[in-house]
Amino acid sequence: MYVRSHCGFDGAFTDFELGCSDDHNRFTRAGLVRTALEEGQIAYVFVDGARSDDGPWRGPYTLVIRRLP
Repeated sequence: MYVRSHCGFDGAFTDFELGCSDDHNRFTRAGLVRTALEEGQIAYVFVDGARSDDGPWRGPYTLVIRRLP
C-alpha cells in the first residue's frame, strides 16, 4: 500500500511518494501508512498485491481512511 501526490508514474519518481507500507508477511495481512496532508492537497492511495512464502496474495482488501486529530 502506498500514497502518492501524482498518479500514472512508477516508483522512479520518489518525490511523488508520500508514504508506503510493504511489511506484508505470513504473520500479518495489514499495512498502515500515516502521512500529513495540507488542506485541499490531493493524494492517491494505492492498494496492491503482495507475494509471500505462501505465494501471491491478492485480497480481498478493506481500505480504512481516518482523519487523525
